[in-house]
Amino acid sequence: MKKLTIKRVILLACIFCVMQNMQGECYVLNDATTRELSLWSSYEYAILGPANKLSFTAKKSSKFALNAGLKIEQNINGSWSEVDNISISSTSGESHEFSLNQNATAVKFSHVSPGSLSKYIWNVKVTRAKFITSSASQLSYGTLKVEQELEKETTITYSNVGNATLQLNANTSGYFSITQGGTQGAICSATQTVKIKYAPLLAGTHTAVLNVSDGVSSVAVPLKGVVLNTCKLLIGTSLQLCPLKQNIPTLLWLLQVYL
Repeated sequence: MKKLTIKRVILLACIFCVMQNMQGECYVLNDATTRELSLWSSYEYAILGPANKLSFTAKKSSKFALNAGLKIEQNINGSWSEVDNISISSTSGESHEFSLNQNATAVKFSHVSPGSLSKYIWNVKVTRAKFITSSASQLSYGTLKVEQELEKETTITYSNVGNATLQLNANTSGYFSITQGGTQGAICSATQTVKIKYAPLLAGTHTAVLNVSDGVSSVAVPLKGVVLNTCKLLIGTSLQLCPLKQNIPTLLWLLQVYL
């Protein structure tokens, strides 16, 4: 068995802390290292996933120094944009938090002059954005015949969610059913294929809504299917005959009329 070097242990620890749910929160950046920013210098951190909240602790080098200016920027689609430009007055450490664009791929801290010759930042964290999305905005089953079945699927993406449930709501006809997919436990990142079958027994327009939610994030996918009423009992027509159970009301009426 190979021995783990100190560098390998640190690397594995960093990967673990970024990818895992720590104390109920998921991070796409989590760096506790203290970084010194001297005059005109900057430090850049990579963000490994969809971003939400940036937090960090900062201080200036001496209480006799001027308040230290600190510029925070985020990189979106290859371009840097300013998040804020703040003044650091504490020599022991002050905490700050800012919202980032979900598509930010990096964050950068820069020394701003005039100010202290040195400032320090540490505990730099970015929480993973919370969301649930569906690859399909809706599922349309087109036009079917009575008792014909059709199954369709969508991919649900989970990001920093709690226990998420799948439900079919407003399924008044009862013709839609989930054939694959279920409750998703708390997780930082995952995808799930959900399959829904449409099996109509009577003609008409049938709808329902697939709702996926963990109580914080959610997505709704409308479902729609149509069955045309092309069935007749008249002999000699070219139209499709209805299944017997759909014709029962008509048969009962005929019995009442002719018997």
